[in-house]
Amino acid sequence: MFIMTESIVINHPLAEVFAFVSDLANDPKYRHDILEAKWTSSGAIGVGRTFEHLLNFMGRKRFHGRITQYQPNHVIEIQYTSGPIQPTYKITFEPSGSGTQITHQSTVRIFGLYRLIEPMMPAMGKARLARDYRSLKSLLEEKL
Repeated sequence: MFIMTESIVINHPLAEVFAFVSDLANDPKYRHDILEAKWTSSGAIGVGRTFEHLLNFMGRKRFHGRITQYQPNHVIEIQYTSGPIQPTYKITFEPSGSGTQITHQSTVRIFGLYRLIEPMMPAMGKARLARDYRSLKSLLEEKL
């Protein structure tokens, strides 16, 4: 298991940033390893809602997960419930001037043969996380 943290300020209103990030169907727009994202349960975005991601990470794999914490315009926590790599990530949103500070913390559990590469994964994961949040920043700030 390992933990990664990334923080970034996006010059875009907090409510809009939260709405975009908490709708996991938007993930392929800025998370480079996610090829597809869809909700697998109906209803409003909130605790218990489930999703599926098709990831391109060391081959294509489908991962399932659920929202485990949700406070509008403040926090969303996602837990993956399948696959050899099962992160739980908590994303907090705070005002920062006229923009939004996002802090992402991932706790990553690894299973099976993937444990052999676990020593390399924190650096790989941190680089991917930083890249994805730079993409999110560019995407949302271009909407201004």
